[in-house]
Amino acid sequence: MDINPLENHVKQLINILQQENSILERIKLLEMEKNNLLTYKKEVVDLTFLNDSLEKLLKSENVLEQRREAILQELSRYFQISSLTLDILVEKISPELKKELIKVKNSLLKITSEIKEYNEINKIILNDLLKLVGYALDFYSQERILETNYGRKKGQSKEYRSMVINTTI
Repeated sequence: MDINPLENHVKQLINILQQENSILERIKLLEMEKNNLLTYKKEVVDLTFLNDSLEKLLKSENVLEQRREAILQELSRYFQISSLTLDILVEKISPELKKELIKVKNSLLKITSEIKEYNEINKIILNDLLKLVGYALDFYSQERILETNYGRKKGQSKEYRSMVINTTI
């Protein structure tokens, strides 16, 4: 049984989309882990390992994306459409392939939406944490200035006081 070139390309595309979906699922899990660490840990958290893992997954996803785009370009030439989208492709293929393509497309839409939600939440948490660090540094700085003003011994110059403050900060 010979598979026609169109069906072969569509099956390759579906396979690539499924691989992308798998990678995106792993990215979502890492984003969830990041969210849990940022939300529930009481101490400073090092996210280097998670970020390194994310970077590797994103590189793999980028390779798949390039392969997907190449197949879509070939299909665009086949259908003589300048910009072929999955929605247009769905209308031009057999019912069994259509069902598979719609299923993987919907899965990709769902997982990317979930990842975006986690990214937004993590961004807000990180910004809030940075603000807290800034407030803490401001408070610490103000506390040091007050100590220096009231703790200055008779005869100490303002330059000495500035040197102490600059060294502390």
